Order: sequence, then C-alpha cells, then structure tokens
Amino acid sequence: IREILFMIYMNDYGIINWPNSVAGTYAVSGRVTDQNGVVLTFSYQLVVGTADWIFFDSTAVTNGTGTLASPYNTLASFSGLTTKKVLYRAGTVDLEQKTIGLDAWPKVHMPYNNEAVIMNKALSSVGCENTGDIWFSGITFHAPSATNIVTEYNQLFALGSATRTVFFENIFDYQNRSNPNGSGSNSAEIMWKQASVPQSNVNQGWYCVLMRNAFKNIVDRDTFLGYSMRYAVVERNSMENCTSTNFGHGFYPKDSVDYFTFRGNYSIGTTNTQKL
Repeated sequence: IREILFMIYMNDYGIINWPNSVAGTYAVSGRVTDQNGVVLTFSYQLVVGTADWIFFDSTAVTNGTGTLASPYNTLASFSGLTTKKVLYRAGTVDLEQKTIGLDAWPKVHMPYNNEAVIMNKALSSVGCENTGDIWFSGITFHAPSATNIVTEYNQLFALGSATRTVFFENIFDYQNRSNPNGSGSNSAEIMWKQASVPQSNVNQGWYCVLMRNAFKNIVDRDTFLGYSMRYAVVERNSMENCTSTNFGHGFYPKDSVDYFTFRGNYSIGTTNTQKL
C-alpha cells in the first residue's frame, strides 16, 4: 500500500500522507478541543498491511483473484467480502453490474495511486440497509443516458440507516441529464431513507460525513437528502451548474434529523438555481 489517507482535526481538517509505510500495527492517539475548551482524547490501533485490500480493474481481460497482478473485473466478485477494501484501477465501472447491496460489499472504495476512476450510475439505486463504515473517495460518478429512466426515485445511493458513512473528495457529475420523475420528491444523488425513526432508535444514519465533494450538472435532484440522521458533518462541498425548476435542493436534512454541522459549502459560478 503506497499511501494511507485519513482525516485529522486541528485548526481545520487535513490529510496525512504516509508513503512506503512498513507493515505492522501502530498506536494512534488524538486530541480535540472545541470552542468551549472541552477536551476529548481518543486512541486506536492502525493496522498497516496488504491482507485486507483487493484490486478491481474494469479493463482486465479475465476475472482474477483480486490481487494487483490479477484483479477482479466483475462487481459480483465483491459478494461477501465485507472486511475487504477496494482499490480501483483506472477505467469505468458500470454499477448496473451490481448483484448485491453495499451490505454485502467491501466497505472502502478508492482509486489506486490516484488513477482516474469513473462509476456509471445503475438503473436502480445502490442500496444499503443496516450496516455502515462505508467510505468512497477520489471517484467520479456519472449518469449515462441509458440510466436516465424512471426507476425508484432515480437515486444513485439509497442508504437506509447506514452509519459511519463517508463521501470524501468525490465528483458527482450527472451530465445535465433531466430528471424523469419531473416534479417528484426524494430524487437525490445520495439519500439516507430510514424515514421518521425516533431519535432514541440507533437504527439511523449516525456519524456520517460529506466533505469536499463536487456536485456538477445536476437537474431537478437533491445532491444530498437525509431522513433520520444524527451527528453528521456536511462541509466544503461545492455545487456547479446545478439547476432546478421543480424539486432540487443542495444539502437537505429533511426529516427526523439532529446535530448537523454545515460549514464552508459553496456555489461556483452563476448557473446554479438550486437551494444551497
């Protein structure tokens, strides 16, 4: 593994690059002080190694064993590998090939060595009902014309009560595809859809982060839509040429939500008509 990325909080968020690390288990500790002077310290173990990583290459001629030299080339190969993390080689991944939801998939998805990876939207949403610890970063999501049909609410991700889910530094570009649902509500790129769960119920989207994502060329859809969520951070996301004549919000905590932080989200240019 050439690089391990994770977020830290000091005066602001940042990225630590750790190239050419040595395999092993490392003790990591952190300290956070809030604006009221309250201090929280925490510690955990960071395991560095190759055993938990698998590789995917959509251009590979044959479906391999998931190693760098012999990568998988079908999404069906992910079934049951819930403890693994995926590194994608450059190319286009067709999410229509999915046969299972994120509950039975690996939980971490990111490019290998910063290669250019595009994921094309499926005809139906990529779903996840009750699990969590999901991470997507460094990926560009597109909406080909073939997927622009009335299917569910035309969502890219429908995450149920997925906890500890992070979208970090992705690009969501719907390429100006019109919304086939017209004025229908709940059309969204990313939706937590566990509607109206009581606050006391932990079966919700708790501890989720949307950070440094770019939302581009989206028509009559919400970028993010949340039901029954707690303790979420929506920060430094951008909107560019996102238009709405019917339904279309930027970042929309809709129902039964609490303890949200919104900071530094912004609109680029003068062509946005969605609510930020």
